[in-house]
Amino acid sequence: MLLQTMTGRRMTGLAVGLVLSGTTLAQDLPPPAECVAPGPLLLADPVGDVNPLALSPSDIPQDNLDLRELNLSQATGEDGEEYIVFRLKAESLADGLVPSTSYFVSFMGSVDARVRGVRMQVDEQSVVSFFSYLASESNAGTSDGRFVAAGTEVPAHPSSAYGDDGEILIVVKATQLGLWSPGEALTGFNAATTFTAGGMITGTMDEMPDGLSRMGRFDYQDPASCQGAASRSIPLASAGGSLGLPVLLLGLLLGWRRRQSF
Repeated sequence: MLLQTMTGRRMTGLAVGLVLSGTTLAQDLPPPAECVAPGPLLLADPVGDVNPLALSPSDIPQDNLDLRELNLSQATGEDGEEYIVFRLKAESLADGLVPSTSYFVSFMGSVDARVRGVRMQVDEQSVVSFFSYLASESNAGTSDGRFVAAGTEVPAHPSSAYGDDGEILIVVKATQLGLWSPGEALTGFNAATTFTAGGMITGTMDEMPDGLSRMGRFDYQDPASCQGAASRSIPLASAGGSLGLPVLLLGLLLGWRRRQSF
């Protein structure tokens, strides 16, 4: 459930919340790190290493394309579904999003050898969308996450968002990523920003890690072990008007901007 106070397109209240139901975890059993937002740090990248490759106009603000961090966490939605929250951090998005760019994370799942990914896509008209996908190969035969296999896109949860300070949240059902049972894992992460020139040539602006090699692991947790992992709880009025269930604050940021389209 998304909680927000909107002024235009800017969120001035809670960034994103998913309702957590059921019993709470015993106080002396801390929840796994995967259940506590923003979750484990899986990738990090130095500041100031954007490489425009002569594909992008010289006036593109490079801070917008400079990736710094990737975290993952797990949460239970009020629909009973498990969600994986991908937190990407760019140096800044204060200058606005650049048309024909993308911010992606790719990884390997437990169910098959396919490379999967999640992405925030900015099209030529600056319309933003969030989705998961299967990666397709480049002309060189590599599947590094840059390219989306046609027809495999699945929209992310509508609470997916980005902020002026460079925070990006992409919220996706665990089953969309091939995670069905506790103990399964996502492995071999990389991330990048890209720019597409003339609708034809796509180059990476910043890679994390450099060279798009793969590293890191995220273990899918038993939802019962995650209960009680809210970093902050507030009462929520239910449909009947009484105090209801606690809310998980997955995004702790103020001044967030929702995506402009799905």
